[in-house]
Amino acid sequence: MTSVLLVHGAWSAAWAWRDFRALLTSGGAMVFAPTLTGVGERRRLLTRQIGLEDHIQDICEVLFMEDLHDVVLVGHSYGGMVISGVSDRMPDRVRQLVFVDAFMPEDGECVFDLMPPAQVAMIRDEVDRHGAGWLIPPPPLPADTPAEAVKFAQQRRGPQPVKTFTSPVELTGRCRSLPMTYIHCTRIN
Repeated sequence: MTSVLLVHGAWSAAWAWRDFRALLTSGGAMVFAPTLTGVGERRRLLTRQIGLEDHIQDICEVLFMEDLHDVVLVGHSYGGMVISGVSDRMPDRVRQLVFVDAFMPEDGECVFDLMPPAQVAMIRDEVDRHGAGWLIPPPPLPADTPAEAVKFAQQRRGPQPVKTFTSPVELTGRCRSLPMTYIHCTRIN
C-alpha cells in the first residue's frame, strides 16, 4: 500500500486536502495530512518564533511517530519548502517528492528569494499594516473560486508567520537522488 503525506500551503491547514485525501484513500493509498504548527486547528500555537524549520520538524515527527517509510511526500505552494527540508533530513523514509504549484528551493533560499521583488514588497507592506509586523494576512482567493469553496475556506484561513517566508531552508543535497515531480495546476470548471 502506498503511503502519501500531504503538506498544505500557507494560510491553510489539513482541511485544504479534504477532497483530494478522499480520492487517494478510495484508490487504496494510506494518506496523512497533518496541519503545520500555528495554523488551522493548531492556530492556538501561533507565535512570532514559528519558522520554516518548525514546519519541517512537524512533518519529520509524523514520519517518525507513524513509522512511515517509502512515502510519497506531496507539497503545495509553501509546502514545497517544507517537503524539501524533510526529504533532506530523512531521505531514507521518502520514495518520491511531488511539488504541486510549489516552491522548489535550493540550499539557503527562503520563500521571499523565490518570489518577484514587487510581490515581496507588497507582502511586507501587508505585514506592517495589517499583521502587527510579524503575520502575513491571507490573500484573497482566486476570483474563479466557487462560492461554496470561498465560504468554507474564509472561515478557516488564518495568518502565516512572516518568519516562515524569511527562514532559509538548509539542504545538504542528500535528497538529490529522489524522484521529483512538479505539477502545475489550472482550475477546470
